[in-house]
Amino acid sequence: MTRGRLVALVIAWLAVVLVMSFRARTVGTERVLSGRNSFNPSLTTARAAQEGLPDIQAPPFAHGAAVALAGGLMRELMAALEEGDAVSSIGVCGEAASRIAAEVSEEKGVEVGRVALRLRNPANEPDAWERAWLKASRGTRGENPAAPLGEYRDLPDGRMEYAYLMPIYTAPLCMQCHGGPADLGPGVSEALAKAYPDDQATGFELGSLRGAVRVRFLVRETEAGQFK
Repeated sequence: MTRGRLVALVIAWLAVVLVMSFRARTVGTERVLSGRNSFNPSLTTARAAQEGLPDIQAPPFAHGAAVALAGGLMRELMAALEEGDAVSSIGVCGEAASRIAAEVSEEKGVEVGRVALRLRNPANEPDAWERAWLKASRGTRGENPAAPLGEYRDLPDGRMEYAYLMPIYTAPLCMQCHGGPADLGPGVSEALAKAYPDDQATGFELGSLRGAVRVRFLVRETEAGQFK
């Protein structure tokens, strides 16, 4: 694939991401703004800081963290492929994803990472809630993406967290390391067998669901019995 063709495909994929992002901020937010899952905007930033929690609306805040991880990783992969080959990008993807996730987590005060059903990195194993959503969404495609899911979850210690999932669809530049045998770059199969002997993350079609970005952070109940 020529560099011009790759850039054109990436631009088209990014356009899909923008549409998906808009949908996340509308459909995904509306999904959680019902019943007990509502917000009390009267809480001030000062009170939030005193309690050590972000004074924000959970769905758009979570979506911003998810986009920061996905967008940052995409930029690093594009740079790696321009400077090297698909084999070198395997290491970049793993290292960059962990580093960017740590940076976003520290900046925004959240836990952010990736999950998938077909794993390359065992650390990306989904929990039961995430697995159920991934299974329900795996037939969707990038041109008609699944709506992100947000949910308030009670923790065993009595606190509450907001958990959010944003789908990851297989982009053109992902195919060199995650596609079928005809899509993989030279030497990729051998490199994956050495670095990830239990790898399950190949054989994806362009536009198919690859996994999801997950975001989690603590929320608090307001005096009005709402959550923020």
